[in-house]
Amino acid sequence: MKVIASTNPVTGVVLDREEATIGTGESLELNATVSPEDAGLKSVTWSSSDNSVAKVDGGVVTGVKPG
Repeated sequence: MKVIASTNPVTGVVLDREEATIGTGESLELNATVSPEDAGLKSVTWSSSDNSVAKVDGGVVTGVKPG
């Protein structure tokens, strides 16, 4: 058996929404589409720039406090 690594680079990532508003304790899920379809590494790493305002876990964003 031979394993061949794909070398097709990611050319874009598009989210299913451009903006959203959530309140404290509310959550919403973001979904990403990575292009091209046959890109080598299609995993998305989700994070928050301020965990005291919003926490992110696997694309699910939860409001912590206004910010």
